[in-house]
Amino acid sequence: MIKFDEYSKDPKRTMNQNFRMMSNMIGKLRDARHALTDEQQNKTVIRSLPASWANMKQLLTHSENIKNFSDVSQHVIFEAETRDSDNTLTYIAQGGSCNANSKCERQNKKGEASTSAPK
Repeated sequence: MIKFDEYSKDPKRTMNQNFRMMSNMIGKLRDARHALTDEQQNKTVIRSLPASWANMKQLLTHSENIKNFSDVSQHVIFEAETRDSDNTLTYIAQGGSCNANSKCERQNKKGEASTSAPK
């Protein structure tokens, strides 16, 4: 249980990957006859979010619609996808473009394309 209680999002992984890992941990704990309450699962998920998600943490903490791990994961994954699309749109609006393979190019001052990742 210590590993689950102390879990935090790995910045190298997507939100979906992190939730898959947390779900696997919950299943293993249940198999070991140490089932966690919905409240314990939700608190751990909320605690695992990055500091930049402070508003989302507060919303999830006080929402009466968040009852279990599935509820909180759906909200957080949706938020992550929204933030990712907002970042891509911001990058494109600043003069870059992204192709289907998520390779992004930004126009430099001379009008030449330079490949870089979105900020």
